[in-house]
Amino acid sequence: MVSLKQGHNRASQGDDDVDLIRRMYQKTPPHLINDEQKELLKDIPAHFVRRAWYNLAHMLLNDNALIAVMGCGNGMLTYTMAVLKPNLQFVGIDSDKDAINFARQNYRLPNTEFMQGDISRINLGPESVDAIINNRILYEIYSNHAYSDLCVTRALEHHFSLLKADGTMFIQDYVMPEPGQFVLMEFPDKPGLSEDFNDFTNAELLEWYSEQARSHDEYSGFFLEELPPRFPKTRLFRLPYKWAYEFMVRKHDRNLWRNELDKEYAFFTERDFRKNLKSLGGRVLYTAKQWDEKFIAENFDGQFNLYNESGVTLSYPPTSLVVLVRKINHKQSLRLSERRRSKKPTGELQISSMRNKDNGELIDIISRAEASADVLPYRIDEANQSLKIYVHEGNPRGLANAVPRGTYNLDGRSWSGHMIEAISVRADDVPTDHDGDSAGVKEFADKFFGLKPFFGATLEKGAGYYTDPKHIDEKIDTYYLQIAEHDEKTMQVSDHLMDSNHYKTRGVLRELDAQDILNAITVGLIPTSRLEIQIRNLLQKYKMKATSWSESPLQLKENPNIKETKVNDLIRRLREDKQQPFEKAKGSAGQIQISHSIFVDEGLADSGGSAGISSHEMDFFLPSTQTTNVAVVLPLSKNINGEVMAGICTDFMPVPQRYKGSALTVSVPSFELPNSIDSMEQAKRFIAEKFEVDPKCVSPLGPSYFKHLGVTPQRIFPFAVSEAAGGAGHLAGVTEHVMTAGLLSLCYWDNHDSFIKVVAMAYQQFCQDSDLSVKWSLSKSFAADHSRSISEMGEYVNQGSNSGQSAHVPAPANKGGRTLAAPSQTGGAENSITDAARAAKNSDTSNDSSASSNDGTALVAPKKKAKSHGRTGLLQRLKGRSENIDQIKNGIKAQSLGAYEEKEKPKTDKDQKLRRKID
Repeated sequence: MVSLKQGHNRASQGDDDVDLIRRMYQKTPPHLINDEQKELLKDIPAHFVRRAWYNLAHMLLNDNALIAVMGCGNGMLTYTMAVLKPNLQFVGIDSDKDAINFARQNYRLPNTEFMQGDISRINLGPESVDAIINNRILYEIYSNHAYSDLCVTRALEHHFSLLKADGTMFIQDYVMPEPGQFVLMEFPDKPGLSEDFNDFTNAELLEWYSEQARSHDEYSGFFLEELPPRFPKTRLFRLPYKWAYEFMVRKHDRNLWRNELDKEYAFFTERDFRKNLKSLGGRVLYTAKQWDEKFIAENFDGQFNLYNESGVTLSYPPTSLVVLVRKINHKQSLRLSERRRSKKPTGELQISSMRNKDNGELIDIISRAEASADVLPYRIDEANQSLKIYVHEGNPRGLANAVPRGTYNLDGRSWSGHMIEAISVRADDVPTDHDGDSAGVKEFADKFFGLKPFFGATLEKGAGYYTDPKHIDEKIDTYYLQIAEHDEKTMQVSDHLMDSNHYKTRGVLRELDAQDILNAITVGLIPTSRLEIQIRNLLQKYKMKATSWSESPLQLKENPNIKETKVNDLIRRLREDKQQPFEKAKGSAGQIQISHSIFVDEGLADSGGSAGISSHEMDFFLPSTQTTNVAVVLPLSKNINGEVMAGICTDFMPVPQRYKGSALTVSVPSFELPNSIDSMEQAKRFIAEKFEVDPKCVSPLGPSYFKHLGVTPQRIFPFAVSEAAGGAGHLAGVTEHVMTAGLLSLCYWDNHDSFIKVVAMAYQQFCQDSDLSVKWSLSKSFAADHSRSISEMGEYVNQGSNSGQSAHVPAPANKGGRTLAAPSQTGGAENSITDAARAAKNSDTSNDSSASSNDGTALVAPKKKAKSHGRTGLLQRLKGRSENIDQIKNGIKAQSLGAYEEKEKPKTDKDQKLRRKID
């Protein structure tokens, strides 16, 4: 075994680490075009590419940023990330000399280097890197140092010393259940095939594991007792949840036990990660528990039942935890959250009521004193054929951490409260003659953003969005402003922005790549409903491609009984309808209530703890049920021609009546999830009951997002449901069925933002095999003549992985175009099989001389190296200097870069053995 199996203590320290950093900051060649990337990745399994993309999607970095990949092993993951992001620099670090030599020989790129060293104490110089990736490596440090939490914390502390101020660390590892809990595991009582270890049943394997765990310890094993069975032909065991988890994530591969018996995967709870990273000066921007659905289906479902000690069925634990943390300076903001209730309302929100004259229904509506509008300053990066957008990064939103009112965090995702959003201004501050007065627009841009408009540019109005057309009296309009290139990519926030001066922390205005923003939305880092559609509209205006590898396991059913509504007819009704059934009413329906609270911004104290640095008193609303979880569901099926049909609701809503003179609105079924629902699995069962389908017919459409963090902490959970052939979806409020692709023609219209978002997600995941295509346009006439559209929202090519599962990869863009690659939100990023298991499995089953990768797939270097204009020569010996990295970077001049020579595949016996090693 290599690298992780040999620990980190035997690594040799070099003397010229900083020399490597200096060379890593040399300018890289222009972005590789899609065809080149496809060639470079042709031997990398598609699911492995998704894993690399998933890491990168969380890290919104500037061009030429340097990323240190800790525990890189054979280098495949580092190489794949470098191909996907040629504008970034990568250095892979591992303690195993052979693995590093293999990586250097087979995974050479102009923006990639590999070095040998102990990741716990590697010397790259203080504050020398922009980002660090710790992907399932920290548990190795924990296990190799006598299961020491302190050693993990010290390693993280060292990694923080390598990060620049505002540097980012991405962690993905196993997550320990809360300590002290016991659970019950129930297995089928079936006899083993033999006494051979490989033939043990799961129950027999658990008994064996309870005696052998921590095999290097003289006192091995853990507590396990067998209880009387609850049902015939079953066996029931009681054990600590920690060890039940260890068993669950490794039981599937018997080769795992021999090599990893002394390892413990779960060492920190989510709270432990937060506590330790905060003490080091880290702002934990985002944490997300991950459930690898494919892994769970193959290794959990039908193999055991999990209960608490009272016999109540438990949902499966997460297969990993993602943590994104930023290094901050002393006394900067760590976390914003609700501290306590306030006795006096601020008067920012008001409740009024509207009555439907036709049926007498009374509806409560919330209004706030000032309306807002979103502005997206952007520029075209001609050199890289990309779109750059300024967003408000770190916008303080205390409502993201409102105290739960009896509801659960269903998907296990949370934020620090420093959100990434479109720049918000008061609607009244937008210039009246925004599309004609270039002088007024110039003054507006300078005052609010500190940016200079592109020559002759004006504010171009885009779509408007209702965050809740039934209860929130607000329509948020979108404005686009093309700007000239600005030297500063990060700027201070103006006092004139909406909600910008409530806390000491204000965030910054930052230029980001449009595709990078879309990727971050896909993985759930940016929990927004509007920003994705706003960006895709803008990309289409300039005929730029946006890619997405969002995937769903849902299989759509054919429903021959569907009565289709033509999208042209729907558009005509929306255009011509003038009905205004709502009128003002006295009293209240009691549907919503306003809460008043004080929110506190906590910063890092001198002692290493946290202390309040500012506060803000605000009003917000919740439904009378106090639930913060809302399901938005898009029923899907196929007609007899195989076209994907969406079930929609056309209904009358009070808020659109005010803004457009008609109450007729298009939406999708939505439900407040009862407070008793505590997991995504329970939410799926609840939705299945609503639609009278099997829970297997329900699937998340994407990560959850907030409804409107300016006024409510409510979260939206988007789902798709495969409708039954009988059309039972009508029971859940569906009024008609429209082709999903056609619905995208409403993208410019003023819409319920959740409606257009779920339609867009459904199109990405279910309509790409269709010949139908949709144009995302900024032309209002498009909605009336959508049939002329021929371009697609994204392009896809199906490519099978080694496991036989199909996966999406980006199709080649136009010649000279930039690659915009993005695999799925969680799919391939998850893999609960450890590296040793993969190595053992592949060594037993391999029929060729290919080595095993750390993902259990054939480790084959690219067959043909694409010629590059990267740096020549081998990695120089390390010199151990620790000069300031910014001084080093600024002192380097561009160099003429030669081409790499083609490298032959290893042919010696040693090389052939090495090719079988994994990280």
